[in-house]
Amino acid sequence: MIKKLILKNWKKHKNFTIDFSKGVNVIVGEMGTGKSSVLQAINYSLFGSFNDLKSREIKTDDLILRDESDSEIILYIDNYIIHRYIKLGKTSEAKITDHKGEILAGPSTVEVNKFIEEKLKITEDVFLRAIYSSQNDIDKIIRVTPNQRKKIIDELMNLNEFEIVRKNSVTLINKLNLEIETHKKIYDETNIIELKNKLNETKNENIKIKIKINEIKNKIPNLQKKYTDVETLLDKKRQIKYKYISLNENLNQLKIKLSKKDNSLENIPLNVNYDQEIEKIDNHVLDIKNNIREIRKINESLNNEKLNHEKNISKLSLIIKDYNKKIVEFQSKYSEINENNMYKLNQEYESLKNMMSEMKIKFDNSKIKLRALRESLDKLNSMDTKCYVCDNILDDLKKTTLISKRKSEIAITLMKKNEISENINNSEIKNNKIKFLIDLDDEYQKENKNINEIKEKQLSLEKEYQILNKYNNKIDNELLKNKGLLNQLELKLDHKNIEIKELYKFKELLTKKIEFEKYELDFEKIKNQIDLIKYNETELIDLKKTFDIINKDLNDTKYMSNELQNKLILNKEKIDLIYKSISNYEKINNNINTLQNKMEFLIKLKNKLFESQELLRDDLILAVNEELSNIWLDLYPYDNFTNLRITPINNDYFVQLKEFKGDWKNIVGYASGGEKMLSCIGTKIAFSKILSPSFGLIVLDEPTHNLDSNAVNNFINIMNNNIKSQINQIIIVTHDYRLSESGDKVIKLIN
Repeated sequence: MIKKLILKNWKKHKNFTIDFSKGVNVIVGEMGTGKSSVLQAINYSLFGSFNDLKSREIKTDDLILRDESDSEIILYIDNYIIHRYIKLGKTSEAKITDHKGEILAGPSTVEVNKFIEEKLKITEDVFLRAIYSSQNDIDKIIRVTPNQRKKIIDELMNLNEFEIVRKNSVTLINKLNLEIETHKKIYDETNIIELKNKLNETKNENIKIKIKINEIKNKIPNLQKKYTDVETLLDKKRQIKYKYISLNENLNQLKIKLSKKDNSLENIPLNVNYDQEIEKIDNHVLDIKNNIREIRKINESLNNEKLNHEKNISKLSLIIKDYNKKIVEFQSKYSEINENNMYKLNQEYESLKNMMSEMKIKFDNSKIKLRALRESLDKLNSMDTKCYVCDNILDDLKKTTLISKRKSEIAITLMKKNEISENINNSEIKNNKIKFLIDLDDEYQKENKNINEIKEKQLSLEKEYQILNKYNNKIDNELLKNKGLLNQLELKLDHKNIEIKELYKFKELLTKKIEFEKYELDFEKIKNQIDLIKYNETELIDLKKTFDIINKDLNDTKYMSNELQNKLILNKEKIDLIYKSISNYEKINNNINTLQNKMEFLIKLKNKLFESQELLRDDLILAVNEELSNIWLDLYPYDNFTNLRITPINNDYFVQLKEFKGDWKNIVGYASGGEKMLSCIGTKIAFSKILSPSFGLIVLDEPTHNLDSNAVNNFINIMNNNIKSQINQIIIVTHDYRLSESGDKVIKLIN
């Protein structure tokens, strides 16, 4: 019995505990409240998996609550506590403990699964077939055809495995039969006598080939000796020929060289030591070259010095030019200062300042007077018959005269105000100009000091510039003098080089004269050697023909030997192939016998499987019917039907109820809705007890999903009144709140 389920970070559930009781436990909630997650958690706790996980529709990491890194499920069942751990990206772990905390299995999930199978006597397959009912499956056994019912019940009892093995046996028997037919065809088509005759013929042919090969082997050494002797003689003759040709070529070359002999060689003086003379002139040339090198070195130093001076002169020229520019700019900028008397300007500036102050006072007074006149005019215009000053009565003529007078005064005052304003503006312009000149004079006094310093520096730089120019002129004179010396030395060098060339020419001519004398001696010597050689071209040609005949004979013999060897190899392959065919013939015969034995065994196995399947079906149906007989008496409170059974007839299964008078009736089309529902639940309990006798649990997922109101009421009555005496614990998962009435324990899930 399941006692408690604790979920930590499992799918939608952060930290959720369900306490289960004996009897009917109803887990009720709307769609999306996590009802299916609870069933999956029970399945995962027991077997480490569930259908969606096996089909890879979801991954293990998807079972962990979003934004969490691990999950844990704890299931309390009988005397055991099963723990399953999932960590993000890691292998899942598990353990089983007793109530004292002692570890009985783990942390390997395989070890935990094995422990559950051994101790709780349950596998996932049996759990899904016998204990768990998926949505709409509660009355499926009576909704389907008899043939479909047989398939469902066979799968429930695992008898379908026998059928699968039996069908596989038939397939294998057909395959073996086809293979036997194929082997027989090959066996019948093979002519073993013809193969053995061919084998003997090939062996005899090989004996003849080997005799011929031995004869050729004996012939080859004699031919090789003849070939070697003639080849040695031919090489000697060829060497004589090559020597004869080579000496003649040398003789012809010497003739050509001697034909180029110049008669002038006879006049070459022999008592002069040309090497000594050349050495003397070479020493003299070396001295001249050293002098030239020294002067060029001095010139290089002078030119570098001159270049440095020119760089400095260029720099000085730029600085002087910059100084001149600054002086001109200074004079241009402050030209006005020299033309004006600064004392007079200061006096004029102060005078203008005073005058402007007076004019501003007058301007302000005129503004006040103008405002007063305008106010007076406004009052005159607005008054009726009394004067606003003296309260005397004014007639229209006097009022008009006064208004005219005020307007005249306003016009005169306005003209004076504008005149004063214009004078102020003109004075300000003049005063600003004088102020600018005064400020400029202050700048002039400061910058004049700097300009005087620049002028002094300019004079100093100009002196330095003149000194450098003077020194460069001196360097130019020295370079000109050195140029004359260099020209003289180079002229001398040219003369000495001409003398050396003449000496080398005489030396070369002397060498040629000695060389020609040697050629004449060699010519006579080679001529004598040619006379001593006895060379006959006809003998050489005849000997070559003999060599070619022997060589051809030897090659033909070797070729024949190779051909025979190849034929011998081919015959050996042919013999091997024949032996292989004979061996295959015998193997095929053995294979046919082996395959026939296997086929006979499979036919027996197929028949035995069928017998075993039928016996097991009978035994299981008998056990289920015995259990149904016991259950029905407790479940059914009336005396209309006294028993419930499953009856196999031909290839169909029928669910039948026994009437009080003893007749068995098919439940479909005969029993009421409540009796049908009771029969379905009874059948579920019976199979659960037979297939998992120690588990005492059934799980119903949405059992009333497609049922009408009457069927739902029947289901509730069964849960309330009949079921508890037959099964320890029922877990119902539903969205139908009416089923809460049937629960000993109700767990409501909300979002």
